[in-house]
This record gives sequence, structure tokens and C-alpha cells, in this order.
Amino acid sequence: MFPGDLEKDGFLELLKNDGFKQALRETNIFIASHHGRESGCCDEIAAYLQSVFYVVISDKGYQYDTQKTIPFYSPIANGGPFGREPARKVLTTRCDGRIAFEFNPGSWGPRP
Repeated sequence: MFPGDLEKDGFLELLKNDGFKQALRETNIFIASHHGRESGCCDEIAAYLQSVFYVVISDKGYQYDTQKTIPFYSPIANGGPFGREPARKVLTTRCDGRIAFEFNPGSWGPRP
């Protein structure tokens, strides 16, 4: 799921929609809203993100103060292998560079 620059008030409004709640339940990769800034964090969506393996924070190395939200996103994700590491939950373009996933019938995962 890629919520763009959605902030907490927007998430709360969307949570009134059962279809949105179902989409959250089926999400495997969640791109952190608003480049991982605190204004995009919403405790109320965490209960629906049951299938998330990875949260991805897309940010630039110096532009945003986004690394502070890693503790918010880490408990949301189940984690999985990434690169040479056996398990990761939160990936950031700041630390990990370009992040890509490959999707095939019946399988998906990070692209090396």
C-alpha cells in the first residue's frame, strides 16, 4: 500500500470505509506515509496491518527527520529476509538505497 502524503486525519476518515480496512488487512508492503514523518503515523491503522512484512520509508539522506518513526513502524511489520540479513522489518532508502520487490504468481519478495 502506498498512501502517499496521507496524514492521521486522512487515515481516520478512510477507516470509516470497510473496503479500506480490508485493503489494509491484505497489505504485505506498506510504504510509510509522508516519507515516514510523524504526521503520517496513525496508531489506529496498526490493528489492520496484520499481513505486513515490510514497512518502507522513502526519504533522502538529509532532508527529512524520518528515522525517529522507525520505532513506531517496527512493531507493525512481521519482517523477512532482506539482502544478506535474515530478517528486517523497516527498510529506508536513506540506509538501504534503492529498494525493489519482485512479484510473481504465488510468490514475492525483495529484489536483490
